[in-house]
Formats: sequence, structure tokens, C-alpha cells
Amino acid sequence: MQGKGKGKDALIVGAGGASRAAVHALFAELGCPTIYVINRHRQEVLDLLYDVQGMLRDTAKPKIVHVESAVQAKSLPPPFHIVGTVPDFEPSTVEEIKARDMLQVFLQSPTTERKGVLLDMCFKPRVTRNIKLADMEGRKTVEEITVIWASGGGAVEALGGEAGGEALTGE
Repeated sequence: MQGKGKGKDALIVGAGGASRAAVHALFAELGCPTIYVINRHRQEVLDLLYDVQGMLRDTAKPKIVHVESAVQAKSLPPPFHIVGTVPDFEPSTVEEIKARDMLQVFLQSPTTERKGVLLDMCFKPRVTRNIKLADMEGRKTVEEITVIWASGGGAVEALGGEAGGEALTGE
């Protein structure tokens, strides 16, 4: 595989509907062998695992690891890719604060080559709390609007511009 981000581990923050698209993109397009998931509710992660089994039933599957504590996060190899799939609300419950703390552990741990990239799928505000945290830790960040722009890459290129896919792979 070519590209600095291909074939590297990933992290998804959230286990709702958008996380399914993130799993598919990270595994099918970027070849991420292991995908960590931070989520405040265990059952939502179990539901994600069930859906991934059905979604990828005829192919190989990524190893999905539910990260349940900051201690566990510290013990895992750091992910290159981080995809946020949750709204940009200030954490207020114990579970939300715990999830943010786990994200911070991953953001503070360098990958072997470089810190990697965080894509936040939350579109409002454009610069989310997760993007600000990632910026402070020296990670490359990608706003959700870039994904929309990149998905229309053919139209952009036809108009003489460049598609934005390189931002998503860390190249």
C-alpha cells in the first residue's frame, strides 16, 4: 500500500451511525488492521460490532477494540488515524469526561513516524473541541467540510481544482 497513513491503526470516537461509515472507510480504503473505539455506552459499541460483521461479511474484517479506560488507552499502540463521530458538546457526564480523557491519552502519544491525523465529522462548529485538542498535540487535523469537498472531488477537478483526498490519508 502506498501513502503514509495506509495500513496503520485507527481510533473512532463514538459508536453511532457515522461510526459505521468510518469503519468502512478506515478498513476498506485505508487498510487499517485495528480500529479502537471510544464510546460512553458499551451497548452501542456491541451494536457497532454486530453491524460491522454484517457489513463486511464476505471480506476480511478489522480488529475492533473497545477502549474503556485511560489506563487501557495508555497500554495500546497509538493510532495514526483518529475519526470523531460525535457532536461538539462540552463533556458533562462522568462517561463523557472519561471518553474525552481517553481521547487525550491517544492524542498525547506519538506514533512511530509522526503524530498522524484527526478527522472530525462534526460540522458545527468547524473547529471543534476535538480539533483544538489535536492541534495542541501537533496532529494534522481535517474538518468535516473537507470530506464533503473531497467527496465531490470529480466536480472540483473538472472545474480545474484539486480533490482533497490527500488530507484524509496524511499525504
